[in-house]
Amino acid sequence: MMPPNCCHCDKGLETRDECELVCFRRTPEQEAWYAEAESRLIPDHPLNCEWFCEDHLEATRSLVELDLDQALARILKNSSPEFLQRNQQRDTQ
Repeated sequence: MMPPNCCHCDKGLETRDECELVCFRRTPEQEAWYAEAESRLIPDHPLNCEWFCEDHLEATRSLVELDLDQALARILKNSSPEFLQRNQQRDTQ
């Protein structure tokens, strides 16, 4: 399981901000993963779920009918320029 850090900003475990795990619609590939998950001894992070802080939780909950990739794309599309710049910097590190 991934640590509870918001996938949308820097809040989470290290900043002592609480995050909530939000699960989105499963894709067929994710359904197959879930079918095999019960046989694993070590739990994995669910493929259709991500952590979100209180600041991003409400907007995120309105997207749970989408799959994770679609939801994250929608979130990025509606994000501030500051968020987009911060994520681009994080991706290049």
